Amino acid sequence: MAVWPPERLAPYRKRLEENEVALNAFDAKRTPSIEVAKVVARALEASRPRSRYQIGYMSGAAAFLELLPQRLVDRIMASR
Repeated sequence: MAVWPPERLAPYRKRLEENEVALNAFDAKRTPSIEVAKVVARALEASRPRSRYQIGYMSGAAAFLELLPQRLVDRIMASR
């Protein structure tokens, strides 16, 4: 954004700043890669691995959304 001409940035500035704040907040909750690696290792070493593993922030919500029809998921995501 710093290199955009002011007149080109003006219509988008507020929304871009809101998105930046939201992405930074989400990023702060990110699961450390070492924790992900531990789950992957456990899955690889399992004699009967599960088809899915949940780890980290929002993984339960993502798993739930997979069960819903796509149109409903699209409406939920659009309302966010």
